[in-house]
Amino acid sequence: MNGSFKFEKVGQDSELKHGEVSEQQFSQQIGTHGLMFALTRQMIINDDLGAFTDIPRAIGIGAADAISDAVWTCLLANAKQKDGNEFFCAAHKNIVTSADTELNVKGLTKAELEFSKQERSKDRPLGIPAKILLVPSSLKVAAEMLMKSLTLNETTSENNPKPVINPHAGKYEVVSTPYLSSAAFKGNSATTWYLFADPLRLPAIEAAFLGGQDHPTVERVDADFNILGVQLRGFIDFGVKEQDWRGVLKIAN
Repeated sequence: MNGSFKFEKVGQDSELKHGEVSEQQFSQQIGTHGLMFALTRQMIINDDLGAFTDIPRAIGIGAADAISDAVWTCLLANAKQKDGNEFFCAAHKNIVTSADTELNVKGLTKAELEFSKQERSKDRPLGIPAKILLVPSSLKVAAEMLMKSLTLNETTSENNPKPVINPHAGKYEVVSTPYLSSAAFKGNSATTWYLFADPLRLPAIEAAFLGGQDHPTVERVDADFNILGVQLRGFIDFGVKEQDWRGVLKIAN
């Protein structure tokens, strides 16, 4: 929902003003994902170490892998949206490609300023700050140092002093992942980083689950009558889609 819920001063007539609400719609589609695995009687007998007892757990991990791949594919693909623009673009004001985009005090200050320029409605600031600093594994140490170091150790030229206090210490939650730089995903980068708003307030990427069930169903049944053995299968219904582009800023370095 967009619009305004800002309180207005109540006049002498004690009448309250009505809030204004408009809707911004985003699509989502859920699909079924799953696999099956068959064990013959001979395989079960020869399994001295009981390795096959871990198969249900492995199927559960496979479901998590499918969801994870879908999320990072969605984020990195930068697909076109209903307005004809890519998710990250100048029109959406959620990408920075100019100079000073390294992950340091100067770069983070610039990114923070750009994030604050998003609007709730025309000429009215969105007012939702960034909360999560998402980085590839190669930038994990730099991000954690920025968030944990209280003082700075930067060089400076004569008559151009710099403060020693880190203005960003403890400001954001650092999340690092190797998926951002993995060659398995189109659009990967070892130097690009992101600022995200609190996903509970403004989700940029959404994973939706049928009936809210975010874990897979794993079932075991006997094999067909003419086969000695058992079959296992797992499935889950989910979908991943871009939502509000105002909830994320991409800093492409």
